[in-house]
Amino acid sequence: MPRRVGYIRVSTATGEQLAALANQRSRVESTGVDRIIQDIQSGRESDRDGYQELLELIATKAIDEVVISRVDRLGRDAADADAAIAFAAKNNVTITALDGGTIESATPAGFVMSRIMTTMAEMESRMLSNRIRAGLNERRRKRMPIRGRAPWGYRVTDDKSHFEPDPIEWPRVQAFLQLMRDNNWRMSTALNLWAQQGLGPIPINSCRSIRGWLLNPILRGGIGYKQLPNSLFEELVWDTHEPLLSHEEVERFSQILESNRRMWGSNNHRIPRLVTSLCKCGHCGKTMSYAGGRKTPALLCKSRECPQRYKSTRESVIAVAVAQALAAKAEALVLSIPRNETPEQANLRATIASLEALNDPDLADAIAAKRHRLSQLQSSPVVPPEVLAALSDPRLYEQATYEELTDLFHQFVLQVVVTTQAVERVDLRF
Repeated sequence: MPRRVGYIRVSTATGEQLAALANQRSRVESTGVDRIIQDIQSGRESDRDGYQELLELIATKAIDEVVISRVDRLGRDAADADAAIAFAAKNNVTITALDGGTIESATPAGFVMSRIMTTMAEMESRMLSNRIRAGLNERRRKRMPIRGRAPWGYRVTDDKSHFEPDPIEWPRVQAFLQLMRDNNWRMSTALNLWAQQGLGPIPINSCRSIRGWLLNPILRGGIGYKQLPNSLFEELVWDTHEPLLSHEEVERFSQILESNRRMWGSNNHRIPRLVTSLCKCGHCGKTMSYAGGRKTPALLCKSRECPQRYKSTRESVIAVAVAQALAAKAEALVLSIPRNETPEQANLRATIASLEALNDPDLADAIAAKRHRLSQLQSSPVVPPEVLAALSDPRLYEQATYEELTDLFHQFVLQVVVTTQAVERVDLRF
């Protein structure tokens, strides 16, 4: 008895697409097929599980007919669909499209018709992609959300124009963030405490998902376009909706993240020392460690290949150099950048103003490019003026306690390069 198999496919598991899949199933089932194979995957991809199973059935001649609703259900790539049709004809398997009739390529007329149908399917796919791309570019131009999904705590407005706080989840998100703050942004600790308190399920249930959630610019009141690796974006636009977090808090989380990775197991409750993980060896580039068993705190490089191995540098020497670098950089910003912009931002703003003063239409592209660059630079948070003023005062470093100084260094220092028992360079985060 001839075996007849139906094949149905949609691209995504959205509500509208799943409804279309159910419609395909109903139509194909009405033809009396023995079974139905389905895929929820783009037709431009040929590694679909159901599609590969269908080809295997054709190859083994286990079926006599394949029933589909339209030829584009086989695939949106014309070359791939043509190959499948020819493969079926070679193995004496008929392909029947409910919207199009029997598809075959054995005869000259059938060959032409099958090529026209598959080419039209690919053309339709490309036109759809172009329409979607144009729509996304328009939403980006208008500074609107690109996708319909929102991170935990937000929802997209009915007109899909911007994000707004979710009235139900907003208080729960704030409670979870407070839990994170209270536990020095330790993600696994916050998750465990949330579960112990029985506060209900949340959509972020792993350290990785929490990290991605916290680094999402939407939580800071902005939107990122064209995502890059490591939670970066090609373009960032700020002040589009109410923020959950400040730039400073996210920067603080990023700074603590590396330190927290070291504080596991029995070290979970240890407090970092003044320059823990901040010092790099100028000879080999390895992170320097505190020397054990010494009354006077000192750091050294323990790399076997390093010529500076076991030559320690006193913590006090490093602390003085770091304090001087912080004070000098803060004072320079306070005196020369009244608007609290970096020198590059100030130069760009002046260049844009001079180009606009020329009133030359031919310079529009150049001005737009510089504005885009300025927007990218402004996406990185700057230090508030009052904080800069405090950092520029040498008395801050003399009067601060060891714990306060430790927190200050880890917040504003990127790394300290130490060469031949002296500080070669201090790289700051601002």
